[in-house]
Amino acid sequence: MNYTNLNQKKDVIKIVKKTKLIEHFFTLNLYEVQHALFEGGFSDKLNRVILERGHAVGLLPYDPEQDSVLLIEQFRLGAHVANLPPWQLEIIAGMIDDNEIPEDAIKRESLEESNLEVSQLREITKYLSTSGGSSETMQLYCSKFLSSDILTKFSGLKTEHEDIKIHIVPREEAFKMVEEGIIQNAAAIIALQWLELNYQELKKEWYILNAE
Repeated sequence: MNYTNLNQKKDVIKIVKKTKLIEHFFTLNLYEVQHALFEGGFSDKLNRVILERGHAVGLLPYDPEQDSVLLIEQFRLGAHVANLPPWQLEIIAGMIDDNEIPEDAIKRESLEESNLEVSQLREITKYLSTSGGSSETMQLYCSKFLSSDILTKFSGLKTEHEDIKIHIVPREEAFKMVEEGIIQNAAAIIALQWLELNYQELKKEWYILNAE
């Protein structure tokens, strides 16, 4: 693959001007920018609005013994505005606080959203949520859990107005919901597709070997 080498060059991005439009739960900045062109030289000055809300983490807990996953369901206004079902099936997720590393953030979010202590954390991938309009990244993880450890159907921080329902779903059923478009959350789709490729390895590492 002849991947562009522009990323390896210096001074290929010129930020001409940066203007803060909104600063609330997130920041909205207007950039006037020029970038290097593939055939040489620079682009015209472009105006681009970028949503800057920090960086996020997501976790898909997997039970290798029961071959099940833990998913959460909660209200999402963005889904409603997009004319999609407002109660969405998702994985555990949240924003990384200042001076917090991703691993600590996902352990905190797991406790807040499912009362589950993270075990056997495995990194999946890191991706840009929507690079054309936002600087946000999502770091995804998978972790081992036992379905029997989940003692409640509901969770969430009341101080953050979270109203969460916990679902223990067989892996095959969860992946079928991806195929049928029932699960519409990007992080959940990516994590479940990764699991479909790797669950046999996780079973050997987390369950079969331990059982021996």
